[in-house]
Amino acid sequence: MLRVLLVGPYKGKENSSDAFLAPPFGLYRMKFYIESKLKGVNIDILDPSVIDYLKANGPYEIIGFSFLHLTLENDLRVFNYFKLKFPEAIFIAGGIEASFLGKVFFSYAAFDIVAIGEGENTLLGILRNFLKQRKCFANIKSIYFKRDGIVYFSGYGKQLNLNDFKKIYRAYKPGNIPYELYWNNNARLYEHPNWKEIKVVRGTFSNFCQ
Repeated sequence: MLRVLLVGPYKGKENSSDAFLAPPFGLYRMKFYIESKLKGVNIDILDPSVIDYLKANGPYEIIGFSFLHLTLENDLRVFNYFKLKFPEAIFIAGGIEASFLGKVFFSYAAFDIVAIGEGENTLLGILRNFLKQRKCFANIKSIYFKRDGIVYFSGYGKQLNLNDFKKIYRAYKPGNIPYELYWNNNARLYEHPNWKEIKVVRGTFSNFCQ
């Protein structure tokens, strides 16, 4: 069984305690889609804002991170922890910040791959290579990778279209997302929480996104 860990942005211990939190929907979307396509792959989702990352078990062969500009410092701290704990794993940087910065991300930390854009097909290709014992990823589009200290770009992959998204969302399993963790966190923000308002299953967008 190939074990994969996908880590969401970390608001930090202080900010997480007074923030209105929601699941990392994009990571769950990748998990459900890829597990429906590949046998022998188990993907764990870790949101450090609600689960102590120090308690994460393993081992993991591949560890991916979703980076945001506002959480970058905290995210890199989590990366450093897992890099020491699982030094043989392949580490992937993804998310909005990685997509904007591209190969610059290699100057931040010792990543093996920086993935840009939507990650479903990119991660699917990486895992297929890994299952075939191929650790060269030059054939995977939309990634930067390092070889002998030199950063290469594999070229842009095909953008996801409406039919692609339909296929991805057919595998989506909202019932397998631990909403209770987030509802309980959000309830702590109120002296008298209104559970009708707190127990809400949102769409895949962040608060106030247009």
